[in-house]
Amino acid sequence: MGYCWVSGADQEADLERQVGRVTLGALERGLRLDSVVPEVGSGLNARRVKFSRLLADRR
Repeated sequence: MGYCWVSGADQEADLERQVGRVTLGALERGLRLDSVVPEVGSGLNARRVKFSRLLADRR
């Protein structure tokens, strides 16, 4: 599983590029990603709901 994050909605294009780079990087290394989770969240409070959920699910 991959995870990509940007701090603001105005960076949506950056988020799409990150998802592409993570996916390509995994493929180039022979890794299979079941999914890539994108998230837009504030950098001020470090609240990342999807990231926190991913960590909780892995426990």
